[in-house]
Amino acid sequence: MLHLKGFGVGQDFGRAMHWYREAARRGHAAAQNMLGTVYFAGEGVERNLAEAERWWRMAAEQGYAAAQFNLGGMYSRELSATLGRDEAIDWLAKAAEQGHRRAAVELDALRGEPAAADDEGRAGGLL
Repeated sequence: MLHLKGFGVGQDFGRAMHWYREAARRGHAAAQNMLGTVYFAGEGVERNLAEAERWWRMAAEQGYAAAQFNLGGMYSRELSATLGRDEAIDWLAKAAEQGHRRAAVELDALRGEPAAADDEGRAGGLL
């Protein structure tokens, strides 16, 4: 993260990606999630939804809630070539069960339960 954002060191995207890939290959879920995010956003790399999905899935399968949320969000927006709503619900539910609030809100909205989404909107206005 230091090299990616330039915190305390010169920003060096190539170096940051090297270390994220190294950690991700060793099974570090947070690094896998970050690589998924980078590929999804196209930050410093060409946007690649298949790579984003691949890295997020690796982290999600380890129980990493943020990756479960990201993967569920990708599927709920039908950005995957093969998976959609049912898979989105599964991953969002896993993240929500771990206390990931945004996953719970998106899950409720996907299921057609607007109450939680309304609560989130009202709560956001209080901050």
